[in-house]
Amino acid sequence: MLSYSEKIFDLFGQSACLEAIQKFRQQYPIPLSRGTTQAAILIPLVPSEHNSELHLVLTKRTENLVHHANQICFPGGVFEDTLDQNTWQTAIRETEEELGIAQSHWRQVGSLEQWATTSGFLVTVHIGILSQPPQFRLNSQEVAKVLTIPCQHLQAREFIYAPHPQSQSHAVWQLHYEGELVWGFTGLMLQLLSLCLAQV
Repeated sequence: MLSYSEKIFDLFGQSACLEAIQKFRQQYPIPLSRGTTQAAILIPLVPSEHNSELHLVLTKRTENLVHHANQICFPGGVFEDTLDQNTWQTAIRETEEELGIAQSHWRQVGSLEQWATTSGFLVTVHIGILSQPPQFRLNSQEVAKVLTIPCQHLQAREFIYAPHPQSQSHAVWQLHYEGELVWGFTGLMLQLLSLCLAQV
């Protein structure tokens, strides 16, 4: 029998997951964005130190940052054509800068495709996995702390679709976890990921 980790490797190319992504796009469209800046994030999947259970990693940004200060997010950033051959390299390069995990340690699992954000970016959402529990070396200028959520428990979490917590202009996916509010694009991708993981 395949392990949960082995099932994850095959999940994101399966028709059921692709159909879930397309249905989700239609059901919860993001307001139109005028920006075309290429960017990428990594949804990091890592094994626990105590057992073989996979966790996903989120970061809380520091309060001094210009964009998305104090918010919970996935590691990532803007595509740099002088540094990156593709958006996968953007995602793992930024993850190394933020979490201190070497780019070579990541194995690419799949993608949740590309999404336009209200802040003017076209974000490619990559999924990567580590074979060993991570040793974080946080960039204190960008990352205040790390949160981890067991993948197998994600679909059991209570997501809500509620007004934007800052502008109230539109509804966004939100999740309360360990005293933190995850919302916006991160909440959207967590909800979509939970739908895909439900196919395992």
